[in-house]
Amino acid sequence: METKIDRQIEILRIAVLTLSIICLIVFVLSLTSCKKENVVSTCYKVLRTSRDLYTMTMQSAAYLYKQGKINDKQKKEIIYYGNIFYDDYLAAVNTLEDYKQGKVTKEDLISMMSNLLDHQGKFLKAYESTGNELPKDIIILATQIQKLVFDLQKAEGGKK
Repeated sequence: METKIDRQIEILRIAVLTLSIICLIVFVLSLTSCKKENVVSTCYKVLRTSRDLYTMTMQSAAYLYKQGKINDKQKKEIIYYGNIFYDDYLAAVNTLEDYKQGKVTKEDLISMMSNLLDHQGKFLKAYESTGNELPKDIIILATQIQKLVFDLQKAEGGKK
């Protein structure tokens, strides 16, 4: 025969179990939100640094051209790959906004950031093909972008 105390203990057990489940759900949701914020934050850093890299590289190439250290053909090649890189940058900005609105997946976003990194390499190779060294500031920015994108890829499961 169930006593009043047994019934109250059972109600208390159910309440504790329900509260525990609710706390677990809130915790898991906060982790998911945190991960999304980390991805967004990292992508913003990639984009900001990419913008700076593009500007500095183009300014440096313009300076070299004025000094006669690169010719018209080399200038055109740098501009060509710079435009591809910049177009990818703009597409990555749009993809990040779409991700924040839930229109694209995290995989799509990371893929776009990887594509940006790939075209960064082609852009900088065009600069280096002139026989001129990349300024140290540009190398530092390129390294930062590479590390950030690799961190995104690693967080996605080791895709590189």
